[in-house]
Amino acid sequence: VWEDPLASSQVLSASIAFLSALACGDGEGRAKELMSRSIRQSYKVNVMALMSQTDLTTGGEKKIRLIRNTSGMSRNTILLPLRDEGEESLDDGKFLKRYVPRENLVVIQPTNSSDEVNVRYAALLKNYRLSSEPGPVVAGRKTIHVRAIPVDKQKDTVEICFDADHGFPLRRQHGKGKSMETDYEMHQVSYPKKIDKEHFEFSPPPKAEVMELKPRAALKSIKDAEPYVGFQPFEIRNLPLGFQVTTISLTSNPQWKAVSTKISDGLVHMTVYQWQFSEKEKAVTGEVFTSGERGRIRVMIISDAPSWVRREVLGKILSLMEPEPNRVSPRLQLVSGRPGHQFRSSSVGSK
Repeated sequence: VWEDPLASSQVLSASIAFLSALACGDGEGRAKELMSRSIRQSYKVNVMALMSQTDLTTGGEKKIRLIRNTSGMSRNTILLPLRDEGEESLDDGKFLKRYVPRENLVVIQPTNSSDEVNVRYAALLKNYRLSSEPGPVVAGRKTIHVRAIPVDKQKDTVEICFDADHGFPLRRQHGKGKSMETDYEMHQVSYPKKIDKEHFEFSPPPKAEVMELKPRAALKSIKDAEPYVGFQPFEIRNLPLGFQVTTISLTSNPQWKAVSTKISDGLVHMTVYQWQFSEKEKAVTGEVFTSGERGRIRVMIISDAPSWVRREVLGKILSLMEPEPNRVSPRLQLVSGRPGHQFRSSSVGSK
């Protein structure tokens, strides 16, 4: 969930509000401030950490090295399992670049804009009730435990333990009641005064395939995407469970022309791809996500959200698609991966 840092004046205002909340013991105010920091990535310390994260493919565990500086640049490198060793992502504040060694694939997309961050935070306040209290020790650090209880009782509660001194998230869990599953947890964490620039160099092999997602900035309407992707994409709107559209992008890969729409309820995030598929497409591989079709348009949701959430959102999206003569009924199914490649999320929390 790591987003753009705030401007310095906003950080100062937020810091004052945070200290005031601590002074008055306002559990809700303290929770809002910590969640705002997390969504906006406005941390004032350098971070080096070793963390574990749930592997969406196997249900097992990944070991990841995380490095982050005060400018907002961050790097995640997978250490285990061995099949994912060397997979890394680098966020330089402008672009998020990800390299998948076993597929020799580089994915480049714009870093979350301030508008997207604002939409996510507004959605969070609308869809969840926040509270905070002193938390357990995590990675040897005292924490503040923030609980986000969903307005829609079907959805899971999310609990995050933040470092009590620096406001950095050390553990995130989700679930109902006492049945909580861990999304990620820091096992070693330090806050060095300086981090060398070499930690933020990104040098994939020169022959790696590159897939770039272009921002929507040049498009006045989603319908203006047709010249780029070769079909008329549909607008995603009126989503269930509090989800809202945060950003729309276009892939630049000539072999896979798709529209990518990111949606969020504030804490749960999804990416919705739509493209014109052919019967000759390669079999998909990777973790399970949700796919459906309308005519020759395939819609795929990629997210670590529960399958019932993905199905409900996809069902709504397919119902919004304008009917055409002789179209087959929408098909809804669970499939794996995208044509020819795998997509996994190796970033913390939200991410």
